[in-house]
Amino acid sequence: MGLVILHIQWIMLSNQFTIFVTKHIISPNLKEHIFRITIEMFDESLLSHLRQKQEFKPLQSMKYDPTLQIYVRGAEMIRSFLWKSILFVISLVPILGPLLYNQLSSIKRSFSLVQYYLYNLKNLNREQAMQYKYKHLTSFIYMGMSAGILEMLPIFSVFTMIGNVVGGALWSIEHLAEQDKLYSQQE
Repeated sequence: MGLVILHIQWIMLSNQFTIFVTKHIISPNLKEHIFRITIEMFDESLLSHLRQKQEFKPLQSMKYDPTLQIYVRGAEMIRSFLWKSILFVISLVPILGPLLYNQLSSIKRSFSLVQYYLYNLKNLNREQAMQYKYKHLTSFIYMGMSAGILEMLPIFSVFTMIGNVVGGALWSIEHLAEQDKLYSQQE
């Protein structure tokens, strides 16, 4: 029984390693191209509309202070290190560990899928993108969890990552259409 659990754990961890290598070494530039091509194929006039600067009000409390930014960045680095350490320890638990790791990183996964839309097409800065993420947190969680389930499929994970980028582009298009409906109803 222990040998079976060991093999399942090995397959799951090797799949996570494959995903990591593919995401960080092979496809960083490819992701943007796939995202852009998906939007162009869906509606070419949408690209010009997306590139128009959207008004997004930052919070009043978010004023730039260089000293505060140093502390904030340091705290973010410490928090990121602790979170990654916790996820690493969780991933070592047989069978359930990689599953929990996959689902706990769903928000980061979905944010990485739509960050091209947020930074390049909506012209948001980092703080505005974080506000946007927390404003639509449930959508990011659902999208990240479903993308994570698809990425857990051994061998097919490389192909489903491309599908997840296409899904992120389509989600961005749908979200923009919903915003347009809200703005037209308000006017």
